[in-house]
Amino acid sequence: VDGTINLPLIGSIQAEGLTLKNLSDQVAQKYSTYLRRPIITVGLVSARPLKIAVSGEVATPGSYTVTFNEQTKKFPSVTDVLERAGGLTTASNIRQVQVRRSLAGREQVLNLNLWDLIDKGVVSQNITMRDGDSIFIPTVDTINPLETLRLSQASFGIRSNQPVNVAVVGEVY
Repeated sequence: VDGTINLPLIGSIQAEGLTLKNLSDQVAQKYSTYLRRPIITVGLVSARPLKIAVSGEVATPGSYTVTFNEQTKKFPSVTDVLERAGGLTTASNIRQVQVRRSLAGREQVLNLNLWDLIDKGVVSQNITMRDGDSIFIPTVDTINPLETLRLSQASFGIRSNQPVNVAVVGEVY
């Protein structure tokens, strides 16, 4: 919970932020005072779930807990999280998607163009999410009906089976 592991003889070791290889090397170095050639293997039993925030033009904005996919052996991507958030709205601007990420105490904004993913198959736009990331889908200025149709066919796109809310205001019969 606090990012440390406790081992016999050597005590507490800070594991947070280290790769499995780095942690193995550090544990081996600590045990080298007690053993001649310590061979240490560190493995991960299961990855902890990621907390990701989704806001903007999505069906259900909010905070989501997503887990490591045991079948594909991968963490979720942007489109996986957007799918989980119920898909996009018709007013979503997927050309200017923002992923906010904290790296070394500084916030970094990654600008993604998911239209390139749909239109040209540019997979590099569908980045892997990290714990604490947030996704923002801005609003498009004008809605293009042809693009809306393409978005409804995407796995993370507009859910066409959802009811549409219409408000009629004014003097009508």
